[in-house]
Amino acid sequence: MKLSILKRVFILLVVFILFSCGGGGGALGTSNNDSDDAPIPIPIPIPIQHLPSITSFTLQDQVTGADYLGTISQAESVFTIKILTPSTIANDALFKVFFTTDGAKSVLVDKKPQQNGLVRSFILGQVVLYTVVATDGSKRDYQIVRTTATLSNNSFTSFYLVDKLSGESYAGIIIPASATGTATINLTTSVRVKEESLIAVFT
Repeated sequence: MKLSILKRVFILLVVFILFSCGGGGGALGTSNNDSDDAPIPIPIPIPIQHLPSITSFTLQDQVTGADYLGTISQAESVFTIKILTPSTIANDALFKVFFTTDGAKSVLVDKKPQQNGLVRSFILGQVVLYTVVATDGSKRDYQIVRTTATLSNNSFTSFYLVDKLSGESYAGIIIPASATGTATINLTTSVRVKEESLIAVFT
């Protein structure tokens, strides 16, 4: 009798131990809180692509040697460089082209490499497409266009300052009269030029 009671107690203990080890999320089971211990993914920032760019663009008149600096503008994804020249310059005049770039491996026009000092024609109002290419192959296009101011009667058609010491000339950009009736002539000279050595030449 005592033996049967002991057997029953032993069997109950074994069953209890088995149930304790096999269920309820113990060491051998799967924890319900595994999701809490999972590593939080860290987003990897996408590097911003630095496209190559033209930082300055200048046309140099082959006749007078005067420089005309272009104005760079952006409308959405289109980059334009507008160069204002005096109306006295021929429609198909030749210019030496000078430019500076940032992050560029090469500058192309019609897939042909361009260098500073090359001479080409810039017909008034005609767009010339310059493509700047970076070392990684990324590109940016610039639309280069030469324009001229339309002047009325009793207006300057050209205005230059000539340095008597160096012989260099500095062409003025003539801005037509606005609603106030006042026209403007913008001139840029070298910082080395002395004011008293300049002579005005105009038509």
